[in-house]
This record gives sequence, structure tokens and C-alpha cells, in this order.
Amino acid sequence: MNNQKSWIVIFSIFLFMFIFNYLSPISFGDDYVYSFIWTGQSIYEPLPQNVSRVASWQDLFNSQWSHYFTWGGRTVAHVLAQFFLWKGKALFNFANTLISVFLVFELYWCINKGKVTFQFDYRTIIWAFFLLWACSPGFGVIFFWITGACNYLWTNVILLGFLIPYFCKYYNSERIISANSFYVAFAFIIGVLSGWTNENSVCWILLALAVFIYYCKQHNNLEIWMVSGFIGLMTGYALLMFAPGNYNRLSSSQSNWKFLTGLNEHLSMMMLIYIFQFFLWYFVIRSLFSLRNVSNSNLLLKKDVLLVKVLVIVGFCMTGIMLFSPGFPPRTGFSGLLYLIVAAGILLRIQKEYNVLLIQESAKKFLFCVSLVFFIFTAGFTFRNYYCAYVQVERMLAEVKGISADKRDSVITVKAILEPSDNEGLYTALHTLSYKLSEDEKEWKNVAFARYYGIKGIRMLKEKDYNDRETEQK
Repeated sequence: MNNQKSWIVIFSIFLFMFIFNYLSPISFGDDYVYSFIWTGQSIYEPLPQNVSRVASWQDLFNSQWSHYFTWGGRTVAHVLAQFFLWKGKALFNFANTLISVFLVFELYWCINKGKVTFQFDYRTIIWAFFLLWACSPGFGVIFFWITGACNYLWTNVILLGFLIPYFCKYYNSERIISANSFYVAFAFIIGVLSGWTNENSVCWILLALAVFIYYCKQHNNLEIWMVSGFIGLMTGYALLMFAPGNYNRLSSSQSNWKFLTGLNEHLSMMMLIYIFQFFLWYFVIRSLFSLRNVSNSNLLLKKDVLLVKVLVIVGFCMTGIMLFSPGFPPRTGFSGLLYLIVAAGILLRIQKEYNVLLIQESAKKFLFCVSLVFFIFTAGFTFRNYYCAYVQVERMLAEVKGISADKRDSVITVKAILEPSDNEGLYTALHTLSYKLSEDEKEWKNVAFARYYGIKGIRMLKEKDYNDRETEQK
């Protein structure tokens, strides 16, 4: 019965995420740019007139080859993005929903000692998904925006999947996980893909795995696949970090980052991320303080506590290192959040397995009620805003697609998509997406949109300016 409830919950999560994916149109800007073969220009420069859409595997390969040498090293993420933009939003909606649910599975498996099973505890599934919803500033950017999802959601799923066997080995150090040569090669390949994902995440994973591998070698528990996976991870990270395009991107970046003023702004962004994660951090730190003496009396408990400490440090460093990055958008805190969720989940499992009181039953009930109200409130407002944006964007796209051939050689004007106010944005827990084009048809976002639909140009005016213009024309 418990597992039946779990699969009902899982299906509900799938349906919930699919609805929001469906209501999220292709985003103006990066999504439209990455629909074309990369020609070597900065993303902030208008696409050239003769640019071609990605329409084959050869186009995709040529695009990413150019992208790697002229703009950035996140090849794994952008191969995925260009693939979905080539094949269409419908495929992305389904695949992205599946990968969102799979992320919840991975969190569950990591919490439960790396054991891959499809027998779930529905309460843990609900808890993990709620934390993703409640503690991710910019949830929509991470989970529904095609380019954003491929850069953050999909890459973190690859990296967590790579780590699951290491979790399993950590808890079963005396057991041989696999001596199969195929598994050794497979670990290397997945390691390369995992390392080739995200700059601020992989470095800390490499450091933690290096210590773990050294420990296993000292105790004669090291397996070949662990080394091949680690080498693959280093290889992928080197391909990511030393991509020639990274240097071009830095030189043409729109952010003129200066250490003192930039650090001040980045500290504000870091505080925003930690405000979203406050109760999670409070529970983890308080629990570790409570276990500071108990853990020494039980070796298995001590192993759990040690892993929690490592995950907390790794999660903190993943976000903290962004203080020294030229840009620090809220979505960059997502990677660190995942390891914090795993750490908190392990602590909850410790409470159940070892009968250690880390959170009062009354507090759990209170937090459940508050969380339920928070989820219903924010999900309702988020759905409302996504639906309104979907209707407006679809209406605008129908207008653009319906332009007659003789008018496609002129710049068209459309009404701006109404966006939620600051208060409405807070009601959604900052989960909304923005659909803006400029009033200037020469802006890079406008040009990419115009190239996509085969028109000369497009301008987006605020409702008042649009109505005034319509009145003048009449």
C-alpha cells in the first residue's frame, strides 16, 4: 500500500510538472538563438541575415563545434538544448517532465544509501519534491525554460546519477560493486559527461571523490570503476573549463564585474538564496549539533553523520564560489541545494533508523500544515501567471505567423506581454518566467525571433504605447 501511494504521488508530480512545461512557451532570447547553427558571434549580437536553423545531426555537430571554440564549454547542456529546440517543444515537455521526476528518484536513492529501488516511501517523495519547489529561487528558469533546464536540471541529473554508485560504495565499503570491464568503461564515459556539465559544481565533487578514493585505497577497498569514473570526471571538467570559447565569452560579457562592487551585489544574491533555504539549513546545522556526541558511539551512525557534513560543505561551496563569478543569477544556487536536500534527508533517515530525536513530532505536523498552505498558495498564483502568459504569447505568435507574405518585409509591432507585478512575483515564490522583447527591433532577442519566423523585424510596445500607435494609424 505504501508503494501504491508512492506511485500515485509520483504520477501527480509528473502531471503537475507536465502542465507547467506545456504552459511555458519557447522563451525569447537564448531559446531562439540556440535554434540556429552557431556562427561564432556573441549571443548578445544580432544573428546574421543568412543564419540557418538546426535541422540535422550534422547541423547540431557543426553548431556545437563552433560554440565550443567561440562562446562556451557547456557542450553537454547545449547539445541537449539544441536537440530539443530542433525536435520541438512537445518532445521537450514530455522528456523534461520525466527528467524532473527522475531527479526526485535520484535524491531518494542518495538519501537511502545509494540503493537503486523502485519501492518508495511516498512521504520522502513528497518531501523531496516540495523542497525543490520551495527552496529553488527561479524554479521556472531551472525546470521549464528549455535552455535553463538543459543547463541546470539535466546536467545535475547526470552528475547525481554518476555519484549514486559512489554513495553505494560508501555504505558498502567491503562489498565489490562491480568488477565488470564494461562497467569500468561505462563509468569513464558517464564521468566525462558529468564533468562536462557545470563549472561551480564539479570541482567540489572532484575534491570529495579524491579524498574518498584515497581512503578506499588505504583500506584496500578501491575498485577500478571508481578510478575510471574519477578520471572521466576530471577529463570532462578539463574539457569544460579549458574551452577556448570561455575566454571569448568573458571578454564580450555584458557584465562589467568589479571585485568590490560585484562582491557586494553577489552577497545580496547569496543571501536571497539562503533565505529560500533557511529552514533547511537550520534543521541540518541544528541536527549536526545534536549529533556531535551521539555519533561517536555508533560506527554506522558516525558514517551517516560524516557524509552529511561532507554534503553540507560541498553544497555550501557550490553556491559560495559564485561570489567570485562575473555573474550570479539565482539559478546557480540549485546545484548546492540538491546536496543540502540529500544531507537533510539522511538526517531524517537517521532519526527513523536510530531512534534519535532531531525534530519533534509536533514540529513536523506544524511544518506540514505550513508547507501545504505555502504550496497551494504559490502553486495557484504560479499557475495563474503561467496560464496568462501562455494565452498572450500564443495570441502573439498566431498574429506573427498569420502575417501575409507582402508584409513580412516590414517591421511589425506587437503588444507587450503583461507580466506579474512585484507582489504577484513574490506570491509565486519567484517561480515565473519573463517573456519580453525590446521596443528596438535591432535588439539581439528581437532579431533572433524575427529570423525564426522569417520576418524583417519585430518591436514590442507597452500596452499604452501600442494603443496610442493604433489610434494614430486609424
